[in-house]
Amino acid sequence: RQAKAKAGPRNVNKLRGGERSNDRGERSDKPAERKERDDRDRDAQKEKEPSKQQQEEDAAAKEEALQRSLEEARQMHFESLINFLAFNRRHPQRVFLPEGDPPAP
Repeated sequence: RQAKAKAGPRNVNKLRGGERSNDRGERSDKPAERKERDDRDRDAQKEKEPSKQQQEEDAAAKEEALQRSLEEARQMHFESLINFLAFNRRHPQRVFLPEGDPPAP
């Protein structure tokens, strides 16, 4: 049993795909590989960050969308007010007062 227990962790490292010398994900000691990896990381970071021109275009598009939505809200409010005035008026009704005294209750 003890022999199997000792052999177990070695097999686990091989199953994980790691080598025994570098199984913890340590950095390589070769400066060329490190520089290459750092360059890739820097390029990936630059690709993630939008350029200043892209940020300005996004800000302009957001401002335009905001202005458009405000104008639509203003027009909707105006149309609602027009509909209220046009269709919610009571038409004048003629009321005729009796000529004599009203009947007793």
